Amino acid sequence: MAGYLGAIPVPQATQHRESFTATSGQTTFNTAGYTVGFLDVYLNGSHLSPADFTATNGSDVVLASGASTGDVCDIISYTAFEVANQTFTGTTTLTGDLALGDNNKAIFGAGSDLQIYHDGSNSYIKDVGTGDLTIAGTNLQIRSSATNENFIYCVENGAVNLYHNDAQKLATTSTGVNVTGKATLTSGELTFSGSISDPNGAAYIWRPADNTLAFGTANEERMRITSAGSVGIGTSSPNRSLTIEDGDVQIHETGTSNDPLLNFSVGGTQASPTQSWSMRIDNSDGDKFQLMDVTDSRIVLTADGSGNVGIGTSSPDSYDAEADNLVVASSGHTGITIASTGANQRTNIYFSDGTSGSAAYQGGFSYNHNDDSLLVRTAATERMRLDASGNVNVGVPTADSSSNYISVTGGLAGSQLNAQMRFFGKSISNTGATYETGRISGGSTSASYSLSGGLVFSTSSNNGSNVLTLAERMRINSSGNILIGTTAEPSSSQTGVRISGTDGQNFWKSSNSGTSGYDQLAFFNGNGLVGTISTSGSATAYNTSSDYRLKTDAQPMTGASDRVLALNPINFKWIADGTRVDGFLAHEAQAVVPEAVTGTKDGMKDEKYQVSAATGDIYTPATDAYVDEDGNDVDAVDEVIHSADAEQPETLEDGQQWRETTAAVMGTRSVPDMQGIDQSKLVPLLVASLQEALARITALENA
Repeated sequence: MAGYLGAIPVPQATQHRESFTATSGQTTFNTAGYTVGFLDVYLNGSHLSPADFTATNGSDVVLASGASTGDVCDIISYTAFEVANQTFTGTTTLTGDLALGDNNKAIFGAGSDLQIYHDGSNSYIKDVGTGDLTIAGTNLQIRSSATNENFIYCVENGAVNLYHNDAQKLATTSTGVNVTGKATLTSGELTFSGSISDPNGAAYIWRPADNTLAFGTANEERMRITSAGSVGIGTSSPNRSLTIEDGDVQIHETGTSNDPLLNFSVGGTQASPTQSWSMRIDNSDGDKFQLMDVTDSRIVLTADGSGNVGIGTSSPDSYDAEADNLVVASSGHTGITIASTGANQRTNIYFSDGTSGSAAYQGGFSYNHNDDSLLVRTAATERMRLDASGNVNVGVPTADSSSNYISVTGGLAGSQLNAQMRFFGKSISNTGATYETGRISGGSTSASYSLSGGLVFSTSSNNGSNVLTLAERMRINSSGNILIGTTAEPSSSQTGVRISGTDGQNFWKSSNSGTSGYDQLAFFNGNGLVGTISTSGSATAYNTSSDYRLKTDAQPMTGASDRVLALNPINFKWIADGTRVDGFLAHEAQAVVPEAVTGTKDGMKDEKYQVSAATGDIYTPATDAYVDEDGNDVDAVDEVIHSADAEQPETLEDGQQWRETTAAVMGTRSVPDMQGIDQSKLVPLLVASLQEALARITALENA
């Protein structure tokens, strides 16, 4: 069957029909030939789709599924229309397909403006002319041909939707765009412009003002970047590069290999600043918080897990546990300065028992910048004050005519040195006046500095009218001698006592310038006076109590001669120095005159002694790194132990110290308790014995 298209019958397209009766399972039918793409295949009168057969070699047609016996397969092939360089007018209606080969284009427009074609690999709708490419429709849908998955779906007066794997990801709305899932910007920029907005939502970014960006969650603004580049978290008006209002900042490190760190730097470049400081938690040292001078590799401040703070040391807990809450340490001069530049102000160090009332300043030191005085406070009361002249008042802030107090003064007055501790007491008389009751003075009382290095002790006495007069009572001179009741060495013309510990000088020296009897020493016990050492005009007497009023039941001595004969006077040599003297053995004399001997024969007593001395380390302490006065870095030095288990030496090398590691071992031992003898106690026995001998001599003479 043949047909024609167009107004001219030439060129024309014809069709050729071939009919085949199939055998069982036959799939391939050999035709007389065809042009690929220009044929129809019918099986038992049903038109097969291109998917149901293959016809690519120009002769064979291969069914996708084998036919049954007796099936009729009709193959109709066509010759192509020749329409090249032809012009069609009017309406052309096709009842079949318009087949164009690869790279054969359907071209529209006088200038070939719109082209539709397939290049063998891809299909194209190409607008190469002027104007827009407009695809118009009530709704516009772009979807896959194989699975009918949506790519783009556009609704008139509604949303434009973009899909991924048939799942909607982006949709336009009347107020903007809704994104389902995550939006990733791999390059370029995200720009906000247009009118100012104030949205609400679970999470959002918007433009609250010109050149300003805001971030919000749960219908509230959380962060803002202003036109000046300032970032505010919790505030819409940041006045710094970063402002956080009513919030916290946390830097957390989950591992142990790195330190959570906040760094500050100035000058130079970010990689190599002129000065850099950091705050960190030291993962390698007990998670201590530290402030570091990164530029000089120096730890300035450390706070450990117990709340101890170290300035200049990273181990405040290595110091005494009763005072390691705050430790300031260095290898050079170390100190703390408390300054106040205001007028009439005080700087204070308080020791508190509580947080309110006087408990807040129970003890302490206060420096008054108004009068340059230093105050010491205990029990919430001022106890001592050091004034600007160096004078110290104990008990009252200043010299007071109505109180009891101690005043300590010192300084150089002209050519004289003078330092004093003065004691003041309020008079119990009706006058109520305060008098100086005592004084300790040091220095020189004259231009010749005759008392250089000495101390003078003075007390006051009542003159009979309730008025106290101060007078010197004792002094310790520069030689270490104690003078009592005199200002000069006691002598025949100077009354007083001198006590000295100088070798070659008598320990006790006392004098009374008078020539009558005078007790230089008197001895008392619970029964009263029991003896004296007295002087007369030319002699010294050693007196023991012997008044008859102290005695009772007086009886004559008998058998004195026999007792004297029982004594065993000997000549012996002292073990200590080898000198020979006459005397007695105490225990032998004790058997005859027990009152003359003290102790018991072979007596022993307990004595504590050191079994072994304390031992310890001789070491040079460790020092932290520091910068010296010339600006040079000095490295830290570890502790060096020079000797262990060593007794404390009398002297140490410069910079070395000794610390006890093993305490001394003390023991108790028994030592001799030596006897003593008072040979004067033998005199009564000797006198009685002599009297008995004289009586016998007299009797013999009278016989």
